[in-house]
Amino acid sequence: MNQPSALQAAQTAKRIVLASLLGACAVIATLLGERVAFQRSYGEAMVHARDAADLGRKILLIDERLTLTAKLAAETGERRWQLRYEANLPIMRQTIDQAIALAPPSIGRRFNAAITEANGSLVRLEREALSLGARGARDEARSMLEGDAYLSAKKQLEQASRQFRAAIDDHARAQAATAQREANLLQTIAVGAGLLLFAFLWRRLTTDLGRTVVDYEQATAQIETLANQDALTGLLNRTRLAEELEQMIARCQRTGEQAALILLDIDRLRPINDQYGHAVGDGVLKFIGQRIAATVRNDEIAARLGADEFAIAVYCGDNPEAPMRAARRLINAISVPMTVDGHIIEVGATAGVAMTPTDSTDANDLLRKADVALVRAKIESRGNVRCFQGQMDAEIRERGLLQSELRQAIVDGQIVPYFQPLVDLATDTVVGFEVLARWLHPTRGLIPPDTFIPVAEESGLIGELTFAVTRAALEHSHNWDQALTIAINVSQRQLHDPWLAEKILALLTETGFQPHRLEVEITENALVSDLGTAKYIIQSLRNQGVKLALDDFGTGYSSLSHLADLPFDKIKIDRSFIKTMREQAQSATIVRSIVGLGRSLGLPTLAEGVETIEDANTLRDIGCTMAQGYYYARPQPAADVPAMLRQLHDNARGTSRHKRRA
Repeated sequence: MNQPSALQAAQTAKRIVLASLLGACAVIATLLGERVAFQRSYGEAMVHARDAADLGRKILLIDERLTLTAKLAAETGERRWQLRYEANLPIMRQTIDQAIALAPPSIGRRFNAAITEANGSLVRLEREALSLGARGARDEARSMLEGDAYLSAKKQLEQASRQFRAAIDDHARAQAATAQREANLLQTIAVGAGLLLFAFLWRRLTTDLGRTVVDYEQATAQIETLANQDALTGLLNRTRLAEELEQMIARCQRTGEQAALILLDIDRLRPINDQYGHAVGDGVLKFIGQRIAATVRNDEIAARLGADEFAIAVYCGDNPEAPMRAARRLINAISVPMTVDGHIIEVGATAGVAMTPTDSTDANDLLRKADVALVRAKIESRGNVRCFQGQMDAEIRERGLLQSELRQAIVDGQIVPYFQPLVDLATDTVVGFEVLARWLHPTRGLIPPDTFIPVAEESGLIGELTFAVTRAALEHSHNWDQALTIAINVSQRQLHDPWLAEKILALLTETGFQPHRLEVEITENALVSDLGTAKYIIQSLRNQGVKLALDDFGTGYSSLSHLADLPFDKIKIDRSFIKTMREQAQSATIVRSIVGLGRSLGLPTLAEGVETIEDANTLRDIGCTMAQGYYYARPQPAADVPAMLRQLHDNARGTSRHKRRA
């Protein structure tokens, strides 16, 4: 080959090599372009899938929020919970629509049909329950929200959400498999082309794809965790607890073992929310969740049911004392003071226990019976533990009937005022009356207050009852001797109402009763539960001439500084000290100390529960100002007050003559 031919061949070879390189680069560039485009679209699809699955979880969380607000609205009848419930409904619909929009059409259509049916059933039942609660039928509303139809609809909604997330997951995995096959083909081409740069780019793209898949898997695992756990405490949620209870019951039926469900209600949480705010209240709940988790044993199951209620499932074997010991162990752990956001917080807990198979072999029924036992424990004493007993169902029904009758009794005027005299110890003259409520039931006769006042407190009727009795008392006593005062009691629940002072003053205006003749009694515990609102109410009433008395002094949590800060006109010594002061030196010392404190502050003191002349003489000797009790007179209806006054006047004259002769 001559030189020109060799040069031409070399040039041709160069052109061929260059053309081959350019062709390979073009192929590589095309493949890279397709891969980058696919990576972008696949990444977006994976993000959509993850977002859709996350929205599926969010639907369950919103559903729990709707359930909680519906129950609070049904149980309290308060409009703020009804408004909060209605505000959450469009959020649920919007979240469902967002999930459907992000999902593939076939998956979205199936999910829309299932979730719409379940959500519609729940909304219908919840609105019916809200309507019943607004009309006062709260037991019926509670039953509807705990009934089979409601639980079935919630289970249908949960299944629809789970199926939706599973379908999204399968779709994402199918896309990942397709992407992996294309990646393998591209890798083969890259290796064949022998281009290190392409291999590097491929590795980078494959790594990004792997990270996207890992992120999706992690997000899916997190969603599953949140769907089974309470977001605030990390304990199991109500849905997961129901599944665990079913497994526990099945195991007990196979092995012949016993197991118990313990429901815990946290005491004094509402005052903490009112005093420090809900952020501190949530911190307290987190702390309690940690303590429960640290206290339960390996074979025990802990869950938060919502608000301030927790549940613990305990295997007992053949030891019937195991659930009581477990409940006490939990209550003791919860009752230890804790520090939250710089505040030292002390709460307690009350427990109700139901056993399987003894009490029930159905999870929902076991929950209900544990709740019945819890209600009974709270009625008897906070910090108490009660096991379910058959008669409790009848007692709860009776209490529900009493609540229903009480609402109508207030409207019909069956709750009437009785008057117990307040006597000046120095002169033995009547200076006023304390108003006490009595229920004149048309068929049951006279019902004492210790039977119906707790029912009124629990049902939220205490305010209506107090104002109905006060109105009647003021109307009866309007034309009595204008020197006689009328004392009424307000409950702890009423002191949370910032409009209480205005309502009392409006009642005085309505009846024409002089403000200086009215005395409002407030207990120490009620004062401490919401000191800020209590100060406002006390000052507002005091500015209008109404007198204030600190009731049950010595039995609560009041600080002595409250007596100096708040404009009280009187201190009432609790009857428990009067009853034991002549037998117990400690009680006598407490009574003398309270009388001395009142004298130092320029406040009169009134002793409750004076039943004997010896009690009256002892109180008079130590300087107590006033007294009330059976020694002077039992509470009487308004019609009997004139005769009672004449009798007390005659008794006082006889006592005076006896003193002069002595």
